[in-house]
Amino acid sequence: MIDTEHMARHANDVERLVRIAHVNGVSLSDEAAYTAWSEASDASAASWLRLDSNDGRNWSLLSSYMRGENTPRSDMQEFDKAIITLVRVADRSGIYMTAPIAYQAWRHVSQEDTFFDWKDLPANEETLLADLKRGIALAAKHV
Repeated sequence: MIDTEHMARHANDVERLVRIAHVNGVSLSDEAAYTAWSEASDASAASWLRLDSNDGRNWSLLSSYMRGENTPRSDMQEFDKAIITLVRVADRSGIYMTAPIAYQAWRHVSQEDTFFDWKDLPANEETLLADLKRGIALAAKHV
């Protein structure tokens, strides 16, 4: 049974875990992400493991505790569109970028600008590209 109060206290982490899974090709519900991370935390004798700044490490740990079927979140379609936009804008400017790299770069620039894990993409492509390049540089510092 899921501790809904505990899950609510870690809602930002759960959201980030769902997005990490999504950019790695796995549709994951909030509950499945919470359960997997809770099990990883329990295995480390922690009430809740703090997420690493490197989402590759988070994905490695999360994916090792995922199991069974889950109901994917319907709001990930907007997230998909944003990731596709980031990859396409980078591609048009000669920068090859996978979805996980685009996500990581945008997450870093979002955190720097807003202190949240994700900010809306600007409508202006030049601004978007400048922010994306800044995000790439910020992500490189966290490798």
